[in-house]
Amino acid sequence: MKNLRHLILLIDFKGHPPLGDEHTNNLRYSALNTLAFGLSKDLLEDFVFVSDHLDFHVEHEKVFEVKKMITAENRHTWINIDPDEPITVPEIVDMLKEKNIYINNVIIGGTNTAGCVLRSRPYSAIHWAEQGYNVKIFLQMCAEYQMPGSNQAERNMHAYAEMWKEIKSQGLIHKIDPVTNMTDLFKEK
Repeated sequence: MKNLRHLILLIDFKGHPPLGDEHTNNLRYSALNTLAFGLSKDLLEDFVFVSDHLDFHVEHEKVFEVKKMITAENRHTWINIDPDEPITVPEIVDMLKEKNIYINNVIIGGTNTAGCVLRSRPYSAIHWAEQGYNVKIFLQMCAEYQMPGSNQAERNMHAYAEMWKEIKSQGLIHKIDPVTNMTDLFKEK
């Protein structure tokens, strides 16, 4: 029997906190903690977290602390990948298969929603969808720092609009789903 798991992919999750507002920065870690440690026993799932943050980087302190808590409680599997290495979706899938982990669906959170999260990394949402995976972009775990706007809300609005246009233009509306409600992360599309 296959060991099916939800993949929680953290892409540049730390981001650029000085460029964002405190609410957005805190919301992202709150959503991550809720996923990692459960809203309730009913929603507690067995995940595999893949993060493109390396433990020895002091600037990723919060991400490292979440990993330490998950590891200490032996709750989920956590794997770090090097953000400077161009690892692809098939390579991540193969790495997980070596650990007898198979992906049920992909949930992504991170920085620069319309860029790194959606398309600009070889393991961004579009690349998972092109490989046949159902992808959910959990907007509470995303932040946009590069889009125009006078505040975080405006930058996020621009990013979400750009993201949706790109999903439609790529013909991936049945494979990539932007989600705001945590319970929708686990519903079949």
